[in-house]
Amino acid sequence: MLEILRVLSKSPKILRHNIIFLFNGGEENFMPASHGFITQHKWAKEVRTFINLEACGAGGREVLFQAGPNHPWILETYSEEVPYPYASSLAQEIFQSGVIPGDTDYRIFRDFGNLSGLDFAWSANGYVYHTKFDSIEHIPLGSLQRTGDNILALAKGMAQGHQLSEVDKYRAGNLVFFDFLGAFVVRWPMVVADLINLSTVIFSLFSINENVKSARKTDDLTTRQYFRKLSGCMSIIVASWIASIVAAVLVAACLTALGRTMSWYARPFWLFFLYVIPTLLVSMAVLLLHAKYYQKVILRRCSARRLTFSPFQDLELSPWTLFQLYYDAYQLIWTIILLFGVTVRVRSSFIALIWVIFGSLGNFLKSKLFGKWRDSKWLLLHIGMVGLPFVQCFYLIIGALYLFIPIMGRAGAGSHAELLIAVMVSTLFTFLFSFAVPLILLVRGVERIFSLLTGLFLLSVAILILTPLGFPYSGEPTSLAPQRFMI
Repeated sequence: MLEILRVLSKSPKILRHNIIFLFNGGEENFMPASHGFITQHKWAKEVRTFINLEACGAGGREVLFQAGPNHPWILETYSEEVPYPYASSLAQEIFQSGVIPGDTDYRIFRDFGNLSGLDFAWSANGYVYHTKFDSIEHIPLGSLQRTGDNILALAKGMAQGHQLSEVDKYRAGNLVFFDFLGAFVVRWPMVVADLINLSTVIFSLFSINENVKSARKTDDLTTRQYFRKLSGCMSIIVASWIASIVAAVLVAACLTALGRTMSWYARPFWLFFLYVIPTLLVSMAVLLLHAKYYQKVILRRCSARRLTFSPFQDLELSPWTLFQLYYDAYQLIWTIILLFGVTVRVRSSFIALIWVIFGSLGNFLKSKLFGKWRDSKWLLLHIGMVGLPFVQCFYLIIGALYLFIPIMGRAGAGSHAELLIAVMVSTLFTFLFSFAVPLILLVRGVERIFSLLTGLFLLSVAILILTPLGFPYSGEPTSLAPQRFMI
C-alpha cells in the first residue's frame, strides 16, 4: 500500500476521484478498526467503494473472492484494468457459505457502511499464517510485485471512472465471473447467465436426442430401449461416485488407525497416491464390471435361444457404443446439475456449464459433421472437446487444495482432517474424471493399467508407513509447515 501511495503521489496525472488509504491490522477481534472508521470517521460519508486487502497465507496470487454486492461496474473495472487476474464467483460462494473459517473487513464496510467493493487475499503458504514465521521475509518478492501491479491498475481505473460520480445509477445487477487460467476474466450478468445456462440445457438434450436417432438406425434400438440403457448407465455412474468416495474414506480410516495421518500436509503430492489413484481405480472398476456383466447376460441369452445375433448385441458388446452411452449419461448428469444450479441461483454453475456445453458440442459435431468418423478419430474429437473443461477445472481444484491443505493444520484437535481431505479430494477428482473414466472401456490392456495404478498405491502406502517421508510437518526454511497447538 505504501508503494502504491508513493507511485500515485508522484504521478503527473491528476485522478478524477480521491483515494483514501486506511491502514489497520493486527488481526484485531471483531475488526473494531474498520468499524470505527466507517461509522465514526468524518471521511466515511465520502466513500463510494473500497478495495480490501487480506491474507490467509504469505504470498502467492491475490484471489478476488468477494465482489459487490450489486454494482457490477466494479468487477468490470477489475476485468478490464488488472493485468494478472485471479477471481471466481465459486470462491465467493465458498467463503460466504462459512466453510472457510474467518471474516474480513469487507463485511464491515458492506454491512455498516452500505458499500460495495472488492475483497482480495493472499492464500498461498498458509502454513505460516498466524505463526512466528508470518513475516515479510517469507513473502516472495514476485507476489509483492504482482499484487502491486494489479491493485495499482485497479485503483487507478476506479478513481478515473465516471461511475463514482453517480454511484447509485450503476447499482443494479450481479455478475457471474471466473478467470480463464489467469489470462482474462470471463463475466456476464445473472440474467445473461440464466439464458446461457437454459440454452445449453436445451442444446444438451438436443444433442443426446440426435444420438438416439443414430442408435435407431445403426444399432436397431428404439428410443425407449436407448433411454432405458442410458438411465442404467447414469445409475452406474452415481454408484461409481459413491464407491470412490467410500474407498477414499476407508483409506483415510486405515491411515488414522495406523497413526499416519496428514502425511500430505507438508507434501501435497501424497494426495495423488493416497486418494486420487483409488478414486480413479474404483470409478473405472465399476464401469468395467457393469460392461462385463452386460456382455455375459447377452451371451447367455443368445446361447439359450441358439442365436448368433441379438438386436442388443452390438450395444452391449461394442465398446464404442457403450462408450457413447456413458458419454451421454455423464452429459445428462451434468445437465441436471446445471439445471439445478439455475433453479437455486448458484453463480458457480459455470463449472457445470463448461462441461455441458463442450460435451454437447462434441456430440453435435460427431453426429452432424463427423458421423462417418470411427475409432481413433472419434476418440481425438472426444479428447479435444472435453480437454478445455478438464484443464479449467483442474486449475480450480489445484487452487482449492493450496488453500484448504494449510487450513487443515489449524482445524483444531481430532483426526477429522484426514477424513475431510479424503472426501474433498475424492469428490473433486471424481467430477474431474467424469468424461475420462469411460475411456477405460476402449482399452485392450486393462489389466496392465489396473496393475500399474494398484502397484503405485500399495508402494506409496508402504513408503508412507515405513519411512520418515510420511511425517506431516516440516521445519525446512524453504518449505515450512510447522505443527500447531491450540492452547
